[in-house]
Amino acid sequence: MKFPLLLFYLLMGCAASAQHSGPAFKINLVTDKNIYTPNEQIWFSAFLSNSNPSAESAAEILTLALYDPVTRNIAYIKKFLIEGSVSTGSILLPDSMKAGNYTLLVYPNLTDQTGRPAGVAYKPVKIFYKAGEKSFTT
Repeated sequence: MKFPLLLFYLLMGCAASAQHSGPAFKINLVTDKNIYTPNEQIWFSAFLSNSNPSAESAAEILTLALYDPVTRNIAYIKKFLIEGSVSTGSILLPDSMKAGNYTLLVYPNLTDQTGRPAGVAYKPVKIFYKAGEKSFTT
């Protein structure tokens, strides 16, 4: 995918500092589990708290990305609505998903003055094949 600069900011923990006038969010990312298999759902909830309560703008969209650190690519990306500072949903892992360690990233649609996301949360997840199954790629 073509998101290397954004990925760099996300993985470096780009929390907006108090000197920026844009809103900064603390995001708590919760998933149903940490280990998955291909063709399985990842269910998540993201809870956003605004560290700048005087900010008038509120995040409306949450982007969820599954990052593969081996290839340094985003394996999957999807957007979800944020309602009342909460976003929930799921993604279906493709049956062609390779086994390995991945990072699940979420960030809102707002940025600070430097163009970085106004908040980010990430969680490591592992993808394994079930015993006896072969990997399938197209």
